[in-house]
Amino acid sequence: SDLDGTREPVVIQGTAPRAIAVWRDGDGFAIGTLDAAGGVHLVRTTAAAAVRGRASAAATQPATEIASTPEGLLILRADQALELVDAAGAQLAHLAPEPGTRIDSLVARAGRVLALIQEDKQLHGRWVVVRGGARWGDTTPPLPFAIAHAVLSPSGDALAVSRPGNLHPALIDLANGTASKAPLCVSKQWPHDNGDDSVSE
Repeated sequence: SDLDGTREPVVIQGTAPRAIAVWRDGDGFAIGTLDAAGGVHLVRTTAAAAVRGRASAAATQPATEIASTPEGLLILRADQALELVDAAGAQLAHLAPEPGTRIDSLVARAGRVLALIQEDKQLHGRWVVVRGGARWGDTTPPLPFAIAHAVLSPSGDALAVSRPGNLHPALIDLANGTASKAPLCVSKQWPHDNGDDSVSE
């Protein structure tokens, strides 16, 4: 159910995560966590949050980021490999960036994943298509500036981004790579350290 107060919260024991991702797993849920050492841990639950299984995603490289998708957990490794694993930790797909490029970060929302990729001091986005595995999709135009933190719009056509050393975030149109001239107005705490990316009215 949604976090609307109709059900009591349920505590699920695990290591303190530096990142967490949740996705549907049959009639229940799967929870992926990233620990401080770069380990990825998975917990499968029923719809009522009873634990029905635990696993770890095996790897030779520590993870730096995780993102949930409808088909599993996408993991960015320290060696720049992207892996898609299922709720039991089994690898479903493996991707690597093009030579001469580096994946800066992953931005995910509503089943869509955009990898922000650095190439020759220029940043652009590249979609990760997760359907029957994972493959590289379309590339965005070059993005106009360095990005410290990004949130994908619900429609997937824009990024709200914060820039290093700049208080106000900007909105980037992903179709043409341009930033809106009017800055977004937010509280001084955006982006929030607690992971809340909502914008103050």
